[in-house]
Formats: sequence, structure tokens, C-alpha cells
Amino acid sequence: MSTINLVASGLVLGAIAGAFYLAILWISLRWAIDQRSPGIWIAGGALRFGVLLAASLLAFRLHPPPTVVISALAGFALARFAAIRVAKSGLSPDDRGARHGDLT
Repeated sequence: MSTINLVASGLVLGAIAGAFYLAILWISLRWAIDQRSPGIWIAGGALRFGVLLAASLLAFRLHPPPTVVISALAGFALARFAAIRVAKSGLSPDDRGARHGDLT
């Protein structure tokens, strides 16, 4: 497999892992707020930790080159930036600062 294919696959897999991680975070927070149950936060946190741990262990078992690991981290970061952009687009301008204590 060429280096470009390895880097691209690392980017895609990192983005998938990031999207899954953030989806679990969003779902667990929404349920916890609606149900007012700290057990959901704990279960969601354990599930997110397990996903990242499994992905990390798989990556270390496969011994990828450093460029693939860096591209996977970049994919994870891209998924995070995309999730923030999507989340902010769904909020009205009045809610953007009020929900998170940010006044800017």
C-alpha cells in the first residue's frame, strides 16, 4: 500500500473514531440532561473511553508508521471541528453564549 493510501486511510479512520466518540458524548449528555441521571454520564464516559482504548490498542498492534498515526489524529480533530460547527449552526445567536457561559 502506498504512503498516500495509508495516510488517507488513517485520516478517514480517525474521523470515523472522532465522529463516533462525539456522537456518544452528545447522546449521553442529552439523555443525562433529560433524565437527570448521573449513571448515564458514567455509562457514556465508559463507552467513550472504551472506544478510544480499543482504537488505540488496535493501532499499536498494527504498528502503523508515524505518518498514519498523525493523520488519524488529524482526522479526529477534523471530526471535532465539524461537530462544533454543526452544533453552533443549530443554536440561535441568543443561545450560543447562554448555554455555555461564554459571553463572546
